[in-house]
Amino acid sequence: MPLDLLSLFLEHVNSKPALAKLCLVSKAWCKYAQPLLFRAVFLPISQDAFKFKKLALDNPHIGAMVKMLVLNGLYGDTMSLKDESQPDLSLGKLLPCIRHLSVM
Repeated sequence: MPLDLLSLFLEHVNSKPALAKLCLVSKAWCKYAQPLLFRAVFLPISQDAFKFKKLALDNPHIGAMVKMLVLNGLYGDTMSLKDESQPDLSLGKLLPCIRHLSVM
């Protein structure tokens, strides 16, 4: 499939599990599917915030893909949670392209 058609096709995939599976097809597909997978991140519990923070620290290109972050639950100061094994980073450094943050 030509890559310009691939990007049009992937824009219409609204399922996160489907996008995750499409990332496994090939490196070319992953290049187009991964930004769509991470453009909006919903973290329902604070434990997920720890996991996502580690993912973003280990893979800065993923943190740069996040445009919207929704935290749902009792978080407090979740994104600057102290962890001796990880540096303490501000939300702006961890997710430099974020445009929308919502805490519910």
